[in-house]
Amino acid sequence: GDSGGPLVVNGELVGLVSFGRTVRGNKKTTIFSRVKNFLDFVEDVVPHFAN
Repeated sequence: GDSGGPLVVNGELVGLVSFGRTVRGNKKTTIFSRVKNFLDFVEDVVPHFAN
């Protein structure tokens, strides 16, 4: 699926796909998680996986 896909506005990552809803093969709704809300967590965790 599209989970984890980016939502970019003016070249800046602002969201990631959390989930979407499809009806009869047509995508109807996509729910994004706002990256800013998780920035502290990301900045704490990412350095541990830098290599």
